[in-house]
Amino acid sequence: MMNGSRVCGARVLLALVVGAGLTACDSKATEAALEEARQAKEEAKQARAETERAKQELEQLEAKQAELESKAEPAVGLASPTAPAATGDAPLDVPVAVDPAAAVPDAKPGEYSLEDINPIADDCKAPSVMLAAVSNNIAKKEDFVWAFAIQAFHAHPKFVLGNKVSLNRPGRVAIHQVQVNPKAVGLVAYCRDGATCNQVAAMYKATVPTSKPEVYCGKKWERGIVPRGLLNAVDLKALAFQKLESEPVSMCARVGICTKQQNPATPGDPGIECQRAPGKHKYKCGQEKTCEAVVSCVNG
Repeated sequence: MMNGSRVCGARVLLALVVGAGLTACDSKATEAALEEARQAKEEAKQARAETERAKQELEQLEAKQAELESKAEPAVGLASPTAPAATGDAPLDVPVAVDPAAAVPDAKPGEYSLEDINPIADDCKAPSVMLAAVSNNIAKKEDFVWAFAIQAFHAHPKFVLGNKVSLNRPGRVAIHQVQVNPKAVGLVAYCRDGATCNQVAAMYKATVPTSKPEVYCGKKWERGIVPRGLLNAVDLKALAFQKLESEPVSMCARVGICTKQQNPATPGDPGIECQRAPGKHKYKCGQEKTCEAVVSCVNG
């Protein structure tokens, strides 16, 4: 009996030793998985908090807007000659003059060609788009937001914003701000598939013609942070409305984006042109609720 017990104990001890060895071999993978789960939990917690905050801000803004609309006279849409000069993340490139006669008459609203970008394979499993970049000094300003990106995604709700964990189907996009070099930060869009990122880049290039979005497959970026207003639909709408209340830079961005969204063949870059001289444009038309209404106001 004693011999049998010793044999049994030896077998148990051997099993424990072998088990410990296997656990040690897998410890790194296990730690990595736990860290990913922890990050996902933190991002989900942040998303819930930001959504609740944005929801409250949006309700307040909508109530205020409704009150103003009930009292306000019809908007003239003309800007004051003393309107503030444009600042922020506007591209510095000078728009290339385009012959209006060359405009394509049958261009459809919201449909953008991939001809002006370098698309990646539709089935790329690790796609991303660098949408824009600004200097560290601009990015650090307290009131800075990515005005063109905010208004571009606001005008194109088919792209569903969320965190990187939520990229579980086509059309979903996660936005991060990353350090691209010691002097500048960039705005990166992550997608589930290459086709979605191609569409994001084409949309941004078409509606902000002086931008230079670049699409990547397998590019590794730093972890980065989610910028204000670009976490989810509620957060986006709240900040877009807030900026359109009194900020000519954002109003001009929306005017330009909506103009190109309704007719991608429109020559030039209306948003940049408006920002350079707000007093010469109907920038307040950017406060209209839909892109159709924005364009109608501008042309009215």
